[in-house]
Amino acid sequence: MEGLLTNDTPHRLAKLIINEKTVIGGTVKPESCYIEPTIMTNTTLDDLCMQDEIFGPILPVIRDSTIEDAVAIVRSFPKPLALYLFSENKAIQDDLMNRLPFGGGGINTTILHVASVYLPFGGVGQSGMGSYHGKASFEAFSHQKSVLKQPSFPDLGLSYPDSKVPLSWIRKFMKG
Repeated sequence: MEGLLTNDTPHRLAKLIINEKTVIGGTVKPESCYIEPTIMTNTTLDDLCMQDEIFGPILPVIRDSTIEDAVAIVRSFPKPLALYLFSENKAIQDDLMNRLPFGGGGINTTILHVASVYLPFGGVGQSGMGSYHGKASFEAFSHQKSVLKQPSFPDLGLSYPDSKVPLSWIRKFMKG
Protein backbone atom coordinates (compact mmCIF):
# COMPACT_ATOMS: atom_id res chain seq x y z
CA MET A 1 0.00 0.00 0.00
CA GLU A 2 1.37 3.37 -0.98
CA GLY A 3 2.56 5.54 1.91
CA LEU A 4 1.95 2.84 4.54
CA LEU A 5 4.93 3.69 6.77
CA THR A 6 5.70 7.26 5.77
CA ASN A 7 4.76 10.77 6.82
CA ASP A 8 1.99 10.52 4.20
CA THR A 9 0.09 8.11 6.47
CA PRO A 10 -2.00 10.75 8.30
CA HIS A 11 -2.95 12.31 4.97
CA ARG A 12 -3.89 8.94 3.48
CA LEU A 13 -5.96 8.00 6.53
CA ALA A 14 -7.59 11.43 6.75
CA LYS A 15 -9.06 10.84 3.28
CA LEU A 16 -10.79 7.71 4.63
CA ILE A 17 -12.67 9.52 7.40
CA ILE A 18 -16.20 10.64 6.51
CA ASN A 19 -17.19 13.34 8.99
CA GLU A 20 -20.94 12.79 8.51
CA LYS A 21 -20.53 9.11 9.44
CA THR A 22 -18.12 9.67 12.35
CA VAL A 23 -19.64 8.96 15.77
CA ILE A 24 -16.40 8.87 17.80
CA GLY A 25 -13.08 10.57 17.07
CA GLY A 26 -12.16 11.86 13.65
CA THR A 27 -9.51 14.40 14.64
CA VAL A 28 -6.45 14.33 12.37
CA LYS A 29 -3.27 16.34 13.02
CA PRO A 30 -0.93 15.49 10.12
CA GLU A 31 1.88 17.73 11.43
CA SER A 32 2.22 15.52 14.53
CA CYS A 33 1.20 12.26 12.76
CA TYR A 34 -1.83 12.01 15.07
CA ILE A 35 -5.14 10.41 14.22
CA GLU A 36 -7.75 10.07 16.94
CA PRO A 37 -9.27 6.59 17.16
CA THR A 38 -12.33 6.89 14.95
CA ILE A 39 -15.56 4.92 14.57
CA MET A 40 -17.80 5.52 11.58
CA THR A 41 -21.30 4.06 11.25
CA ASN A 42 -23.57 3.53 8.25
CA THR A 43 -20.50 2.75 6.17
CA THR A 44 -21.14 1.27 2.73
CA LEU A 45 -18.93 -0.87 0.52
CA ASP A 46 -18.64 2.11 -1.84
CA ASP A 47 -16.92 4.28 0.81
CA LEU A 48 -13.19 4.82 0.28
CA CYS A 49 -12.40 3.29 3.69
CA MET A 50 -13.77 -0.04 2.41
CA GLN A 51 -11.61 -0.16 -0.71
CA ASP A 52 -8.33 -1.25 0.90
CA GLU A 53 -6.82 -2.28 4.23
CA ILE A 54 -6.80 0.72 6.55
CA PHE A 55 -3.75 0.16 8.81
CA GLY A 56 -4.83 2.95 11.13
CA PRO A 57 -7.17 3.74 14.03
CA ILE A 58 -10.32 3.88 11.92
CA LEU A 59 -13.18 1.42 12.37
CA PRO A 60 -15.88 1.54 9.70
CA VAL A 61 -19.06 -0.22 10.85
CA ILE A 62 -21.36 -1.90 8.34
CA ARG A 63 -24.71 -3.11 9.61
CA ASP A 64 -25.76 -6.49 8.20
CA SER A 65 -29.14 -8.12 8.48
CA THR A 66 -27.83 -11.70 8.50
CA ILE A 67 -24.65 -13.66 9.13
CA GLU A 68 -24.74 -14.72 5.47
CA ASP A 69 -24.69 -11.03 4.42
CA ALA A 70 -21.56 -10.52 6.54
CA VAL A 71 -19.91 -13.64 5.08
CA ALA A 72 -20.71 -12.42 1.55
CA ILE A 73 -19.11 -9.04 2.28
CA VAL A 74 -15.91 -10.61 3.67
CA ARG A 75 -15.70 -12.99 0.72
CA SER A 76 -16.23 -10.17 -1.79
CA PHE A 77 -12.77 -8.81 -0.90
CA PRO A 78 -9.31 -10.42 -0.90
CA LYS A 79 -8.50 -12.41 2.24
CA PRO A 80 -8.24 -9.98 5.17
CA LEU A 81 -5.22 -9.66 7.44
CA ALA A 82 -7.51 -9.86 10.48
CA LEU A 83 -11.08 -10.77 11.35
CA TYR A 84 -12.79 -9.58 14.51
CA LEU A 85 -16.14 -11.03 15.54
CA PHE A 86 -18.34 -9.78 18.36
CA SER A 87 -20.78 -12.49 19.37
CA GLU A 88 -21.62 -14.56 22.45
CA ASN A 89 -23.08 -17.31 20.23
CA LYS A 90 -20.57 -20.20 20.19
CA ALA A 91 -22.08 -21.73 17.05
CA ILE A 92 -21.63 -18.45 15.16
CA GLN A 93 -18.10 -18.05 16.54
CA ASP A 94 -17.08 -21.54 15.41
CA ASP A 95 -18.83 -21.23 12.06
CA LEU A 96 -17.25 -17.93 11.03
CA MET A 97 -13.77 -18.69 12.39
CA ASN A 98 -13.74 -21.94 10.39
CA ARG A 99 -15.53 -20.72 7.26
CA LEU A 100 -13.75 -17.44 6.54
CA PRO A 101 -10.10 -17.09 5.51
CA PHE A 102 -8.01 -14.49 7.38
CA GLY A 103 -4.54 -14.06 8.84
CA GLY A 104 -5.43 -13.74 12.53
CA GLY A 105 -8.16 -12.31 14.65
CA GLY A 106 -10.21 -12.27 17.77
CA ILE A 107 -13.60 -12.96 19.23
CA ASN A 108 -15.05 -10.11 21.29
CA THR A 109 -11.74 -8.25 21.04
CA THR A 110 -9.64 -6.45 18.47
CA ILE A 111 -5.92 -6.25 17.76
CA LEU A 112 -4.80 -7.89 21.04
CA HIS A 113 -3.88 -11.06 19.13
CA VAL A 114 -1.06 -9.07 17.51
CA ALA A 115 0.56 -8.39 20.91
CA SER A 116 0.65 -12.00 22.10
CA VAL A 117 3.95 -13.82 21.60
CA TYR A 118 1.97 -17.05 22.03
CA LEU A 119 -0.10 -16.50 18.90
CA PRO A 120 1.42 -16.47 15.41
CA PHE A 121 0.65 -13.30 13.48
CA GLY A 122 0.64 -12.87 9.74
CA GLY A 123 -1.51 -12.59 6.69
CA VAL A 124 -2.75 -14.97 4.07
CA GLY A 125 -3.01 -14.34 0.35
CA GLN A 126 -2.74 -10.67 -0.64
CA SER A 127 -2.46 -9.64 3.04
CA GLY A 128 0.82 -11.46 3.57
CA MET A 129 2.53 -14.77 3.71
CA GLY A 130 3.69 -16.72 6.72
CA SER A 131 3.56 -15.96 10.41
CA TYR A 132 5.79 -14.62 13.13
CA HIS A 133 5.84 -14.20 16.95
CA GLY A 134 7.34 -16.66 19.41
CA LYS A 135 7.66 -20.20 18.05
CA ALA A 136 6.19 -19.15 14.70
CA SER A 137 9.06 -16.65 14.25
CA PHE A 138 11.62 -19.34 15.00
CA GLU A 139 9.98 -21.68 12.49
CA ALA A 140 9.65 -18.91 9.86
CA PHE A 141 13.38 -18.28 9.95
CA SER A 142 14.40 -21.93 10.24
CA HIS A 143 14.84 -24.36 7.41
CA GLN A 144 13.53 -27.86 7.80
CA LYS A 145 15.44 -30.11 5.47
CA SER A 146 13.37 -32.88 3.94
CA VAL A 147 15.14 -36.13 3.04
CA LEU A 148 13.49 -39.28 1.70
CA LYS A 149 15.65 -42.37 2.07
CA GLN A 150 14.91 -45.39 -0.10
CA PRO A 151 16.57 -48.79 0.16
CA SER A 152 19.06 -49.58 -2.59
CA PHE A 153 17.46 -52.91 -3.58
CA PRO A 154 15.23 -52.94 -6.65
CA ASP A 155 11.98 -51.03 -6.35
CA LEU A 156 8.94 -53.23 -6.99
CA GLY A 157 6.74 -50.21 -7.62
CA LEU A 158 4.79 -50.56 -4.38
CA SER A 159 5.30 -46.93 -3.39
CA TYR A 160 3.73 -45.41 -6.48
CA PRO A 161 -0.03 -44.77 -6.66
CA ASP A 162 -0.37 -45.76 -10.35
CA SER A 163 1.62 -48.95 -9.89
CA LYS A 164 0.74 -52.01 -11.95
CA VAL A 165 1.48 -54.20 -8.90
CA PRO A 166 -1.74 -56.02 -8.00
CA LEU A 167 -3.41 -55.03 -4.75
CA SER A 168 -3.33 -58.70 -3.70
CA TRP A 169 0.53 -58.57 -3.64
CA ILE A 170 0.45 -55.54 -1.39
CA ARG A 171 -2.05 -57.24 0.98
CA LYS A 172 0.15 -60.38 1.18
CA PHE A 173 3.23 -58.30 1.87
CA MET A 174 1.45 -56.28 4.61
CA LYS A 175 0.16 -59.44 6.38
CA GLY A 176 3.73 -60.74 6.38
